[in-house]
Amino acid sequence: MLLSKFHKCAAYMLGGVLAGLFISPPAPAAAAESSVVVYTPLKAGPVRQLLQKFTADTGVKFSMVTANTGTLLNRVKAESSHPNGDVLLSLGGANLQTASALIEPYTPPNAKKIRPEFDVHALWTPFSAATVVVAINTKEVPKADRPDSWKALTDPKWKGKIASTQADLSGNAFQALATVLLTQPTEEQGWALYKGLLKNYEFANSAGAVARLVNDGEYPIGILLEDNALDYVRAGGPVVIMYPKEGTSVIPDGMAIIKGAPHQEAARKLINWVLSDNGQQAIVKLLSRRPVTNIDVAPSGAVSLDKIKRVKFDMKYVGSHTDAWVKKWRALNDSLR
Repeated sequence: MLLSKFHKCAAYMLGGVLAGLFISPPAPAAAAESSVVVYTPLKAGPVRQLLQKFTADTGVKFSMVTANTGTLLNRVKAESSHPNGDVLLSLGGANLQTASALIEPYTPPNAKKIRPEFDVHALWTPFSAATVVVAINTKEVPKADRPDSWKALTDPKWKGKIASTQADLSGNAFQALATVLLTQPTEEQGWALYKGLLKNYEFANSAGAVARLVNDGEYPIGILLEDNALDYVRAGGPVVIMYPKEGTSVIPDGMAIIKGAPHQEAARKLINWVLSDNGQQAIVKLLSRRPVTNIDVAPSGAVSLDKIKRVKFDMKYVGSHTDAWVKKWRALNDSLR
């Protein structure tokens, strides 16, 4: 269900603490270093399959908590005096940079396998390459009417017809916000463009929900990550993926060890495994994400990177502006609702 004004306000008041929370059965205390506790915004089913592969390869068991990025970071902050989690998995790089006080520095021994364009920060390690896209329902939007740019999505005819998540709670929505800002010569021009988009948005609880809403025709257009859209494209749904002609972003999301994590050895094993060929291939196959290492694989149904116009996405610059941009996003969103 889309968020009403009441639900939106409630989400702000609660800081996202309860939104979208899923907790798998906890690992027994006796498991000690043979288990790892993972906090992730990924969909529970696919990430469970990924972690089952990790267990099969290493013998390390897991439990997991799934929720949106804001909820997870609030949880880690609340638990900082006595951490329960070990690894933050697949959070936006900008979000991890702003949460640096909650992260335990770690450089995996196989970090040299990371592609130079994705090796961007000392505190966190790239997990996968995430691409912001636009999903369009082919039954609801005839080919001649389909938008091909961010600018086209600001047309008033799309008001109330574009599904998205909230940029203050969702890493992928914040990535989309930053991407739009970076397509323009100045930040002021970027915000002017983004305001036109925001006027047309309706909010869903997750990127997975955005993909479903578009596939089912409840909303003709959605802003989300490529992997969520690919699930429906490969299933034969009435969905096409649009890469805006002004450019989009293909950037690493990240993984990091939580400061004071109770199972640090197991946490390091997980991060090392993710960067292995087995780990990256599993991410491509099970999560439909692009790899961050030098292996030559791509998600089924995805276009090659050389066919995607990409903005220059400076992670350090975006990270240093994250708090200010989120604050401005909230004020702008409140003024439009």
